[in-house]
Amino acid sequence: MKKLSLILVLMAVFSVITIDAIACSGCGCQAKKAEQKVNYIDKTEMQKMIKDQKNLVIIDVLSPASYAKSHVKGAISIPLDKLHDDSVLKTLDKDKTYIVYCANKKCQASTKGAKILLEHGYKNVYDYKNGIAEWKEENLPTETSKP
Repeated sequence: MKKLSLILVLMAVFSVITIDAIACSGCGCQAKKAEQKVNYIDKTEMQKMIKDQKNLVIIDVLSPASYAKSHVKGAISIPLDKLHDDSVLKTLDKDKTYIVYCANKKCQASTKGAKILLEHGYKNVYDYKNGIAEWKEENLPTETSKP
């Protein structure tokens, strides 16, 4: 009787493990979790990347009005709500390096934007967490544009 109970318990555990593995293999949830690790950089690292990288794209994920008012020199505007759009993502080269930034260290938009890129297969993605607030505070190059 004890052997039968042990066999039934082992079969139940094996079934749960197998079902879980099959379910996750189809959706790729384990792979997505691993891909979502965001690399954070500070202003010094960002400045170095701007100086050294040829294939660098800086993305401002704030509103178009905020971008027009002031943005990191050379940055492009892709508001966070547009970053989900496949037609926008198709314009971005997966072989390039991306730095995403938003307003300041309390703003979560840049981290969300970086995760979106990572989930869509972009490999070289960085989050400049302190955002445009620190960049301007340090008198680093910014520019304005028409809204």
